[in-house]
Amino acid sequence: KLDEDIIKSANRKAAKQAMTPVYERARRGVPVESGTLRDSIKLRAGSSSGKSKDRIAWSYVSVGGKDRKSGTAAGSYALAAHYGTSTADGDPFLLEAFEPHAVGILQHYKAALTLETDRGVKKMAKRANVKDK
Repeated sequence: KLDEDIIKSANRKAAKQAMTPVYERARRGVPVESGTLRDSIKLRAGSSSGKSKDRIAWSYVSVGGKDRKSGTAAGSYALAAHYGTSTADGDPFLLEAFEPHAVGILQHYKAALTLETDRGVKKMAKRANVKDK
């Protein structure tokens, strides 16, 4: 039986690993070479607090927020850059970073979860040996 902390850690790490290529594609695909919009692209991951059978891992790539140095709100023009405006075409860099790669993301998650679970089992075995001595 896996410990709750092992399940939580394995799920969170696997979700983050699976979404890392999405983050990298989004940063490469953003329609500007530098600036607040590009710098505001973030990768976040976590896990729900439920028991193991109810545990949900999540990870997402987001854009927006405020630049800490300048105070400029990237979110104020992220939608315009992504979807376009009445005067400018959009560049759906976030959708292009995710949607065509959905199957690969799931496969990456499954492989990463297997690896992280194996690491967790080894960690639990070390704990058990320490407790036995």
